[in-house]
Amino acid sequence: DYVEAEQKDLSRNEYDSKVEIMVITKNIDMTLSKLKSWMKPEKVDTSMAGFPSRNRITYDPLGVVCIIGAWNYPVFTCFEPLVSAIAAGNVALIKPSEVSPSSSACLRRMIQEGMDTEFFKIVEGDHTIGKHLSTMRFDLIAFTGGSQIGKLVAVEAARNLVPCVLELGGINPCIVDETADVDFAAKKITNGRFINAGQICISPD
Repeated sequence: DYVEAEQKDLSRNEYDSKVEIMVITKNIDMTLSKLKSWMKPEKVDTSMAGFPSRNRITYDPLGVVCIIGAWNYPVFTCFEPLVSAIAAGNVALIKPSEVSPSSSACLRRMIQEGMDTEFFKIVEGDHTIGKHLSTMRFDLIAFTGGSQIGKLVAVEAARNLVPCVLELGGINPCIVDETADVDFAAKKITNGRFINAGQICISPD
């Protein structure tokens, strides 16, 4: 279903869609295998001022995480942060991008049919919904997208002292100097530039 949805939205080939899903499932496997060790409290040294107490760092859930995904990798940008949110014991509200509506609808079905909707909810809509979400008092906002919108999300979140995790597009200069194999460099640059039609944060400029 997801491969078909991405084909409708992005004209993406089946292989690339399956790689996107595989990356998520591998991350889930890795998270499950390491979660017990990540959750262990850490003993830390006690200062003289704190003597004779004992100190340790314990990890607690933040609460409600708002995840705002991007259109260029619809499942990855929603489910990667969701895996981390769940592993840390949080509940989440997921807002997929309206630019990829078929993928968004597929994500909605996946969440509604495969997850406990008391703890994990999905909301769809245009950019005004995303803008409104960034003004709400979540315990964390995870946003993936362009720098311009990311700045607006960060400003709105700051008004409520809500921490943000921002994965933003950037500028990736590519330098070819006189020592380079020009043919090989051209192939590498072209390959990087055309991955996902150039819509990837590591695409060389």
